[in-house]
Amino acid sequence: MPTPIDIVMVHYNNGSGNYNRLHDLIATVKSLESSAGYPFRLFIVDNNSIVESKEYIKSTPHYKVFLNANVGFA
Repeated sequence: MPTPIDIVMVHYNNGSGNYNRLHDLIATVKSLESSAGYPFRLFIVDNNSIVESKEYIKSTPHYKVFLNANVGFA
């Protein structure tokens, strides 16, 4: 079996509707899961998002990092 590829996704959703909204996060994660075609490990870094985004990220089987403050964008 090939070595998994690491994918890091930084997510920030301040609720204003301008940056990385929750539905975009969900669509991206589902797309990776259904069409990657190779083994991967997904690391989701939450940059102090709104509660709904944090709840979704917690519900995924992927690696998670939660920051307590918005430390800027990547």
